[in-house]
Amino acid sequence: MMRSVGVVYLLYFVTATLGQLCVSRAGISELGAGPPDAAAVANGVLAHDGVLRLGFALTMISIACYVVLIALFYQLFQAVGRFRAGLAVLFGLVGMTLQAGAVAAQMAAATVITTGQARASAVVLLDIAHQGDGVGLVFDGLFLLLIGDLIIRSTIVPRVFGVLVALAGLGWLTFLAPTLTSAALPFVEVVGVVAEASLMLWLLVVGVRRDGAPAVSRTGVA
Repeated sequence: MMRSVGVVYLLYFVTATLGQLCVSRAGISELGAGPPDAAAVANGVLAHDGVLRLGFALTMISIACYVVLIALFYQLFQAVGRFRAGLAVLFGLVGMTLQAGAVAAQMAAATVITTGQARASAVVLLDIAHQGDGVGLVFDGLFLLLIGDLIIRSTIVPRVFGVLVALAGLGWLTFLAPTLTSAALPFVEVVGVVAEASLMLWLLVVGVRRDGAPAVSRTGVA
């Protein structure tokens, strides 16, 4: 089970990173970094149309990978706390749905933004995408908080990873306060990458040795 989680985690990281690199070439900012500039996006779409489409495809694949990851986390930690694990699934799926909707809005905007008459509509779509990203990240933060708690309570994953993941979740909750987001974003992104990448690597390199061990609660209370 842990090997599967690690592999899917790795696929998510690869596709999400490559997708963001491709999309950003068209002037569409990173998640939460601010609404994209319509003129810059229009020029970027014209110059990098093929790369942009690849970026959207990779981003959607990364979202699908994370949905699978959410299901695997539930299977891994339901014995630790079925209610917490189920609530984590709910938050995670809401977050991914919002992010998928944001990507769809970006795709629609990229389709119409090169037409001068439709640029106003494209700006609205880009703003919707920006807002959707932010709200989606809040739900991602709630998901990571619960997963961090489940890791801390479990017997199969070292607690340090639970603490790191919970801190990453707290970081994404800064999107509840837009004025705080811009100042905190670099730190939040670093913590998020370190937390999830370190967990992924542990699952791939060390965690497979514990496959088959029950993920029971350290306290014995689910």
